[in-house]
Parts: sequence; C-alpha cells; structure tokens
Amino acid sequence: MNLDTFRAESRLDTWLFQIVRNIAINMMRRSIVRRAESLDATENLDHGGRLNDHNSIRLMDKRYSVSRYQSAIADSIVTACQTLKQKDKQLILQRFRDEKQLGEIARELNVHQSNVTRRIARTCDRLRQHIRLALLYKHGLSEQAVTECMEDFPENSHYIVSVLDEIGRAN
Repeated sequence: MNLDTFRAESRLDTWLFQIVRNIAINMMRRSIVRRAESLDATENLDHGGRLNDHNSIRLMDKRYSVSRYQSAIADSIVTACQTLKQKDKQLILQRFRDEKQLGEIARELNVHQSNVTRRIARTCDRLRQHIRLALLYKHGLSEQAVTECMEDFPENSHYIVSVLDEIGRAN
C-alpha cells in the first residue's frame, strides 16, 4: 500500500476500506483455486472413499487426450505468445500474474477502465485464435481434435505449459 496513490477524491478511511476489500477478494480467489486443485486429487473417489469407475474413466480419458496432444498444444502456446505485442504482454501479466485491479492498470496507462477490459479481451481472443491456427496448420490437427484440445486445455493446463510463464519468458 502506497499513500502516494491516495488522490483525496474520497475519505482516507473509504480508500483504506477499498484496499482491504480488494485484498480480501484476491485472497478468496486464491483460496478457491487451491480448494479446486485439492478436490481434483480426490475427484475419482465416491462417498465411501472407494474408486468411482465413471469418474476414473472420465479423468483417464481427459489425461490421455492431454498427453496425446501435449507437445502440439505447448508449441502452439509458445508460438501464440510470441505473436503478442509487448504492450499486450505487459497488460496480460499485470492483470493475471500480478493480479492488479483493472482500475489500477487503467490509471497506470492513463486510459479508462473499459479500454483495459476491451484490450484484455481482445488479447485473449487473439491468443486463442493463434493457438487454434497453430494446432490446425502447423501441427495438422483436425478441426475436431483442435476443438477437443481447446475444451480440455483450461481444465488440464497444469499438465502442459503455463501461458503466463510463456508470456513472461517472451517478455
């Protein structure tokens, strides 16, 4: 927290409340992600702690799908991240790696918050499109295989490569 960022547009206690509120929201988000990761480890157990065949088969199928296309997906992500402009890389890193609020990024860039939101959405769309094109044309996957990869990747991204790590490396 930096008092130099206080612009006296509101009372000091209101400003401090917003900071504490945003910190609490970020902590809750991190907690939800950690909880989801720990649940992933037990998702193939039924209520009695025994293996649930349906969930086990579904999980094995997803892992097989990811392993089958792992190198193509990883390479496509690297290729897509390299196509981003420097300012777009910085924007994505600030928002998702550094977990900065949209308003904070907007103030730093001296633009309206809605511009930041649109730029992030466009950049994410471009990333998805470049990944899709690389899978189709560079790796020769069928449309069905690309669709499968694009659907499975968010659920199984920890098996492949981190987009944020790649953007950070390319930065």
